[in-house]
Amino acid sequence: MAATLLNDSKGSSSSEESFSHLVEQKVLSLRRNIISERAEQIAEVVYRSVYVILEKVRELEPRFTVSEILKVGSYFEGTKINEIDEFDFLVVIKELSKPGAIHINKEPDVSFKGAIYSGPGLVQIKLQDDDLKIKWGKYVVDDYLTCFQQGSLDYEKRDLFGTFVLESIKKIAKSQHEFKDALYNPETDIEFYGGGLTLPSVSDSEQVILKSAEIKHPNTVLMLEYDGSVISVDLSPAIRYCPVEDCFEAGDCVDERLAATVIDRGSILLVAKRGNAFRITFTETEVEYMRDKIHGVHKLIYMYLKYIKCLYAKMKPGFQPFSSYVLKMFCIHHDINCTIKTKIVSKCLDEVLDLMAEYCENDELPNVFNKRLTYLYISDTESEFRICMLDGLRKIKELAVANPTQANFSKVIADVVEQSSSTVDLLRNRVLKEEDRRFRAEQRQRTANEPATFKGEKSSGRL
Repeated sequence: MAATLLNDSKGSSSSEESFSHLVEQKVLSLRRNIISERAEQIAEVVYRSVYVILEKVRELEPRFTVSEILKVGSYFEGTKINEIDEFDFLVVIKELSKPGAIHINKEPDVSFKGAIYSGPGLVQIKLQDDDLKIKWGKYVVDDYLTCFQQGSLDYEKRDLFGTFVLESIKKIAKSQHEFKDALYNPETDIEFYGGGLTLPSVSDSEQVILKSAEIKHPNTVLMLEYDGSVISVDLSPAIRYCPVEDCFEAGDCVDERLAATVIDRGSILLVAKRGNAFRITFTETEVEYMRDKIHGVHKLIYMYLKYIKCLYAKMKPGFQPFSSYVLKMFCIHHDINCTIKTKIVSKCLDEVLDLMAEYCENDELPNVFNKRLTYLYISDTESEFRICMLDGLRKIKELAVANPTQANFSKVIADVVEQSSSTVDLLRNRVLKEEDRRFRAEQRQRTANEPATFKGEKSSGRL
């Protein structure tokens, strides 16, 4: 994040400038390892390693031939902080992404393991081409394509995209006489002991070690080691679909300019959800927006919020107040609606926090691409943790302004996060809330079972 992006603060007070500078310097320090030649080299090596594996997948199962490896996630959108330890890729299935190959059924009612998945943002897929119907027949149930990264039962991981990724890794291991080091668990996931599996390299000077491979949903996760860094890699199969107007309505978008960007791209990506329901994703537009279009001040605020969120999550293992994705949605909402002429971190952060507090109270957050989709459904314990973080963010600003040095800022952050999170016993609150819900449910049941009283009588039960 270049400092010039933040030079939009003329006319602001000295305290606002001081706090904004503190946040900017903190984020720049968090990104020191990210914006480096070594980071670029790691990103390129990881991409080539993924390419090597997907080429083996193509040889093993031509149906999963990939036409595009899309670079997504925080590193490629320019919002990664701390360490180069994670990369995300969407891999586009070539045959299913050809124009006219598939037809979609919008907003289906899909039953999967007794649950119904329906509503905006979901589609079912029908194959249009007769040859494709035959070729992909084992992935079709009741005329609809099933999510080939989600078995119908937990133990049914045969013929999934991830299965062929793992099988391809086994073939690489055999060819390099490292097969004996592989451990296969009952779900066909792979781990490598000792030095791991050395992946075929595109250069003699590069050595990438595969430490483990695991099928998840909708991802296949690889753990790589390169140049002393351990890196998690998520691979998710996707289908590119056009025309975009078939599954996107501009009126559902929160902003006309954002809607125009989606339409101009001309296609949508579909990824596995459950059963035969696929999720519409705007990942490409989202990455482009965060990388190139969001105001630099708002982008910096997003990274600052991610940093504080991670600190709170470390204080309460197993809990986190907000996901990074929801924080991103808050910042995009603010970016679209921001009316502050002289944008400065201090002012815009206050508005973002007000927005977060408002949506926490309302228990919903509209997706910026589809207002009919909402996020931020939360449990009672999560609500308390989120309020704790919001209060902590305001307290951090208040204390940092009094002594605006970077050393004091770091200490203030650490102290506030530790002290405020210690006041929230999430496990105890979860038990209490569950007991309270059971008690209220029993009360409602008892009330429902009581004899009805005559109109005008008190509900005391007396005649």
